[in-house]
Amino acid sequence: MFERFVNYGINNQEKFKHEKNEIYAFKSKQIRIYGFFDSKNNFVCCKGTKKKKNKNTAHINTIIDQCAGYKKILEKRGVENE
Repeated sequence: MFERFVNYGINNQEKFKHEKNEIYAFKSKQIRIYGFFDSKNNFVCCKGTKKKKNKNTAHINTIIDQCAGYKKILEKRGVENE
């Protein structure tokens, strides 16, 4: 899945979806990998989880919020290093 993403870009909105707050999710069967694009347009993978049958939105929202926090930290470090 990642190799296809690198070589061909995003061509399946079911497999790669914007969640919220500039956080995206790769989806493959029950696996979800959350991340974001940095200032150089690199995709940064933050967290992964296995989707439960019952939709645990609180757990997913926590992961998305954590990824958003990592994004802010990375952006702050990028500004300091320029």
